[in-house]
Amino acid sequence: MSGKVLGSAFRDVVQSLMGAELLLPELRQRVEGISDDEWAPWDEYVEACNALADLLEDQTVTRIGEQVMASARPLLERQGFPTANAALADWRAVFLSNVRDLPEASIPTTVLVTEHEAVIDYPLELPPPLIEGFLRGVALAYGHRVEGFEAVRHQGASGLRLRCRLAFR
Repeated sequence: MSGKVLGSAFRDVVQSLMGAELLLPELRQRVEGISDDEWAPWDEYVEACNALADLLEDQTVTRIGEQVMASARPLLERQGFPTANAALADWRAVFLSNVRDLPEASIPTTVLVTEHEAVIDYPLELPPPLIEGFLRGVALAYGHRVEGFEAVRHQGASGLRLRCRLAFR
């Protein structure tokens, strides 16, 4: 699979997953060498996220995803997403602000957004707990309380996907 992820996004997520521990020192060195405006290989990002998620508890991975996105509110607002609903309603655009050159099947899509709920269909490439954390983090970034999260694997036209339902107030 081709595609690129923005260096700052790659570093933020992977360094957060690595934490203060000395996990995978070769990866740490690679990540530290990525500049903010460099486009790194998507496959390398997916591999790094999955390798680190395999070493951590699911709850830890979810919390890390939450923290990454909760701190992204200023960036999201600059990109034209003044509310959590606006970001979730066009999750594709949020995703593509940090990723490029991916095949259509690798891009998440918004299925439904209401005042207090969002349903996002995600390709199963990144670890599901990280995806959950990203979506929870957007709600938290805008001051919402997450009331529930449900993820169901299903076979889409383009392969195995994760249908995520986020409830928030």
